[in-house]
Amino acid sequence: MSAAGRAPSPVLTDLAAPAAVVAGVFTWATVAANTALGIAAMPRPAVLAAGLAWALLGVLAVTRRHPPGLVGSVVVASSPTVAALAAMAQTSAVPLSSVALVQSASYLGALLAVRGRVREAVLAAVTQAAALVAWGVATGRVAQVPPVLVMPALALVLGVAWWRMLGRDAMVVERETHTQASMQVQRDAAQLASARAAGRLAEIADLAGPPLRRLVRGDPVDQDGRVELVAVEVAVRDLVRARRLATEPLSGACTRARRRAVRVVLLDDGDPDGPALPADVLARMAGWVDGVAAGVATIRVLPPGREALATVLVEDGADVVRHEVGVPAA
Repeated sequence: MSAAGRAPSPVLTDLAAPAAVVAGVFTWATVAANTALGIAAMPRPAVLAAGLAWALLGVLAVTRRHPPGLVGSVVVASSPTVAALAAMAQTSAVPLSSVALVQSASYLGALLAVRGRVREAVLAAVTQAAALVAWGVATGRVAQVPPVLVMPALALVLGVAWWRMLGRDAMVVERETHTQASMQVQRDAAQLASARAAGRLAEIADLAGPPLRRLVRGDPVDQDGRVELVAVEVAVRDLVRARRLATEPLSGACTRARRRAVRVVLLDDGDPDGPALPADVLARMAGWVDGVAAGVATIRVLPPGREALATVLVEDGADVVRHEVGVPAA
């Protein structure tokens, strides 16, 4: 959505903050105090007091936590016109431009634009201007109208400009938030990968550490020691290539097969960091490996999207047998 079509965030406008309410009421109170100084000379002070009260409702409506709804928008949008009408009722005693309420209320309509109610803000300015012009034509005091119209027009321009600026700011904030979220995801993924790598290295260290330390000390290596070193080398290779397959009961079946001189190869072409394979799958593959008397047994987890989850390929020099494990039902 473009900046022109986006209602600015209440956080960006800050018009819903308590400080904005206080500022709005204080501004209204200043206008009311200024008006009270000369209200005794006004021919219709009750009308002016009613206009002030309506303007206060507009201040409270435009500073609500959420942007004004239909009723609130009507109250705010009508405030400039009500203020203008209240001022018109006093013009037999004072010039229209001297009534502070008529100009200060113009900002309420402009603040509607800042809250994303641009059409209502334009309607407020147009209605107020129309009422002022109609009054000037009807009373023959057209000369008093143009100076008063400057404030509503300027307020509307500023309100719309503020709204567009905040709309762009909202897009920038949203884009930066998305970028920061993406970077956080990448950092989390890197930390997870680092933790997994550290865990694998710890497993390998626990497995290969004891015999390697004996070699470093210079301990003699007999036949049992050579067998242990070969077994450790194979176990490390299994952990690196297919950690999910190097698990009981399959790992035990592979050890027994290797003692029978069967060459066992473990491969994980799926997701090596994915969830553990189901116990029944490992048990079925272990049974097939236990049945291999000689040759090569290749145990492989297939890539995602295949019809089978894993295969056990047995080559004994005379025949090739392929066993498959289907993908478990979801």
